[in-house]
Parts: sequence; C-alpha cells; structure tokens
Amino acid sequence: MKEYLDLFMSLIGEQTRGIYIRDIIMVILVALLLLVISKAVMLKKGEVISRSQMILTFWILFYAGLLLLITIFRREAGSRAGDVHIRLNLGSLRGGWYMIKQAAYSILNVVLFVPWGFLLRFKRSEDGFFKAIVMTALVGFLTSFTIEFFQYETRRGIFEITDLVTNVSGTVIGALIASVILLFSTKKQDRDNEQE
Repeated sequence: MKEYLDLFMSLIGEQTRGIYIRDIIMVILVALLLLVISKAVMLKKGEVISRSQMILTFWILFYAGLLLLITIFRREAGSRAGDVHIRLNLGSLRGGWYMIKQAAYSILNVVLFVPWGFLLRFKRSEDGFFKAIVMTALVGFLTSFTIEFFQYETRRGIFEITDLVTNVSGTVIGALIASVILLFSTKKQDRDNEQE
C-alpha cells in the first residue's frame, strides 16, 4: 500500500512541477479581474448578482485557471510529441509497472475534475437534478476536450481518449457530491421553515 501512495505522491509532484506561488497568485488576480468585469457587465444590464454567486463564480474562475495551469501552461510548447491516443487505457493495479502507473494517472485525472464538477453543479443549483448533471457533464466534456485539443495543437501534451473519459467521470462524481449536499441543505431549509 505504501508503494502505491508513494507512486501517487510522485505523480502529483511530477504533474505540479513548474507551478510556483507567483503562478497561483496570477491565477487569483486574473479570476478577480474577470469577476469584476462580469459584475460590471451585469450591473450595466441591470442584473443583480448575489454575494454567494460572486464567491461561487470566483471559485469557478480560479479552478478553471488552475486546470489550465496544471494541464497546459506549466508545460513548454513543443515539449511533447503531440500524438493522439484513441485507445482507452485506464490501467490496472495488477499489471506491470506501466499499467499501475496508468491506473494512477487515471485516478488522478478523475480526482482533478471532481472539484470542477462540484463547482459547476452548484452554479446550476436552480436546475432539476437530471438537467444539472447532464449540463455539468457536458461542460466537463467541453473543458476536457478543449484542454486535450490545446495540448495536441501546442505539443504540450497528448490528446488521449482516456483523459476525456476520466475527466468527465470526475466531473460527474463532483456534480453528484454537490447534488447530495444541495439535497440535504434543501431538506434542512424546509425543516427550518416548518418550525417557524
């Protein structure tokens, strides 16, 4: 078990190598700038955005920036082959070293997109369960496809079907977790309203 944990920590270190505090500060500043611009546009249209919606929008912008930082911007253009892998390979914990490493990458890809799905589902909190899950999964797919496309075009990575599947899976898992939280908070609000 310790060897698997060591492998995960090694891969996390590998995938975050080249990201510095200044990069995270830059992502925060860009997210804040985009938030201010969107608030100004909404005010100009006469629309009101609540404080909680502003906070949620900031976290979505911030996490989108982190995703781009991890998957594209930390890598040098032309540093990868720019191949396309259309074979689904989720790896295996019972195979050789390559299959174990591939399984770890698959798990990390799922985990990377869980917060994305979580945040997007909260943004769609007014939608019904099914519509919110489908729309969140669609945005997760478009996000992942865009990342894979840019990795391929800029040769900063490989376009992999496995990444699309694992990223969308992570998005859906995050959306389901958020749905459970929304369900319990709605039930709690209903109980509180009944007691008044």
